[in-house]
Amino acid sequence: ANSSKTFVYINELCTVLKQHTVKKRPVLSQAEPSASTSGATRSAPGSLKSKTKEEEEKPAAERASTSGVQEVEEESEEAQLKAKRALRKQIAHLENLLKSYNDEISRLQQAELSLDDMETEDSTYIQEHKLKRKMMKIYEKLCELKGCNTLTGRVIEQKIQFNTTRFPEINRKIERFINSPEARSDPPDYHDIRQLKLRSNREVALSRLDDVIKKYAVKQDDTEEQERIRKLEKNGKEIEDQKPEEGKQTSQ
Repeated sequence: ANSSKTFVYINELCTVLKQHTVKKRPVLSQAEPSASTSGATRSAPGSLKSKTKEEEEKPAAERASTSGVQEVEEESEEAQLKAKRALRKQIAHLENLLKSYNDEISRLQQAELSLDDMETEDSTYIQEHKLKRKMMKIYEKLCELKGCNTLTGRVIEQKIQFNTTRFPEINRKIERFINSPEARSDPPDYHDIRQLKLRSNREVALSRLDDVIKKYAVKQDDTEEQERIRKLEKNGKEIEDQKPEEGKQTSQ
């Protein structure tokens, strides 16, 4: 009896085993992703390490670049500060020179001059003139350093108009000469203006002579053209007068 039931037991065991295998398959399929995730988690620390290394390298490069830019900016700022300090020192030195020259000029102006002192080459008047020239150069340099205008509104700085002669060309030449920087530093005298006027007279005379020659040449061409036209008209009238006389002779 027991031997006859062995096949039944075997069949039941097979069915039970099949049921167990069907139940375990979804578990295995769910376990596979877990294995993949575990692999991903295993590989994740390496990727995280590489990312952290890159992140560490990037800030280092950025820090190096920013530090280089900061160094350049600091050097430029230091150079600007040095230039400003040097400019202030130079301006202060020139201002002190102006003050000392002004004091020396006032001292020379208060000194009394004799006839013998006026004839000497190094008189107080000449010293005063030299100091004033130096002061003007220092003042121009100070205006250049400070970036201001050198004009002070004095009469000598104003433009002089000249319209004495009746020729505008000569007036313009003399006005340009007396307003030039050379004439302002060394004012011209009567001889200089006279020589300039003589040269201008020759130039103006030559230019006006050319104009006169051109005018006469044009006028001569016009007169010659008018004479030629009159001759042609006269010849035409003579030819017309001769034609009726020839007709009368042929009719006779």
